[in-house]
Amino acid sequence: MAQATHWAAVIFYNDTPELLDLCLGSMKRNGFKIICVDGAYVDFVKTNRINGMSVDTYASTEENQNVAKKHADVFIPCPENGWETQIDKRNAALAAVPDGDFYWSLDADEEVIDNAGIQPITMADVYRIMEYEDAKGTTRKFSAIRTYRKAHHLKYIYQHCRIYDSSLHVPGNLDSGLIVKAHWDKNALHPFIYDNKGAIISIRHHRFLRPQERIKQKVRYYLDREEAKLSYA
Repeated sequence: MAQATHWAAVIFYNDTPELLDLCLGSMKRNGFKIICVDGAYVDFVKTNRINGMSVDTYASTEENQNVAKKHADVFIPCPENGWETQIDKRNAALAAVPDGDFYWSLDADEEVIDNAGIQPITMADVYRIMEYEDAKGTTRKFSAIRTYRKAHHLKYIYQHCRIYDSSLHVPGNLDSGLIVKAHWDKNALHPFIYDNKGAIISIRHHRFLRPQERIKQKVRYYLDREEAKLSYA
């Protein structure tokens, strides 16, 4: 039986071309197929314009798009009027992964640390990796759920960090059909993914390599968006 393909699904919007190239290049170098989804959310643009920050268009600059297209196996452009929410944008990436393959939720400022190739994984449908986050001279290390075996019923609902089995979900019931959410004790029950030398697959999060203006835009949007009304715990 053929091994499943690993797809790095990356949503992006006007990161520096150098950072985007670094991160996408690391995914390609480590054997991933790559899906890039471009564009801002409607409320991201609205919130930042209200607060006097410069957000000119829903689509990324041509330079950023060209970097993404250079690496991407699948490139999904920004809709003419932007993405309704981050949930819609992530679901577009998830939908592009063939059923049975593995969907990796990675960001445009995350670098895959070089590894010896991903071990064949067949036992589980949800996996953890190790994340290193560089911040102000220190490095934080923690595990994170990033990898799922794709099935047509998987969906993001309510928040960009909640994945559900939509066939089991009852609308309005936050727990029905829930597979993963942020800061959940059950996340630790999922296995790690290892490379062929027995090391845990890891990423490095370069959140502070983004331009300061871009970081401020993101923080402002995160505070005001609709999904922020739900607890992440």
